[in-house]
Amino acid sequence: MLLVIVAILAGIALPAYTKYISETSISVVNSNYKNAVKAVKAEQFRLMRLRERLGDRFKYRSPDYFFGRADNWIPHIIDPNGRKAPGGGPAFIVDKGGTQTGAIGVEVGTGGMGTAYVNLYRPAYAPSGQNDGFTWEMSRITPSGDIIVRH
Repeated sequence: MLLVIVAILAGIALPAYTKYISETSISVVNSNYKNAVKAVKAEQFRLMRLRERLGDRFKYRSPDYFFGRADNWIPHIIDPNGRKAPGGGPAFIVDKGGTQTGAIGVEVGTGGMGTAYVNLYRPAYAPSGQNDGFTWEMSRITPSGDIIVRH
């Protein structure tokens, strides 16, 4: 009798636990994505104000090799604490995102004189391997701080 009760509880608890882990992992990906959008938008706003104040002198204080490279934006602006993706590895990668790990993809393009747009890719990540309606999303944050979202 005790074995039957344990089997029934296990049959109910295991799927519930698996769903809980999946939802938690997806929440981590969404949170990382939203925090990255906020950080990039804040940095773009700061740079826009600096460009307005310094004018032509700005290009000498902000070389494009910094602003035009995602591997500079990730550790300095987007993720200075080095967070981890729910599936393992870094939370942010220089690419279009990691659907296997839940890593947010970061691409940067430059328009010259210290202006850069940043593309952030939220992957269609689900730990169970099934998409469950979770879609990818890309946000482009422009030098003026505008956000263009694509699904």
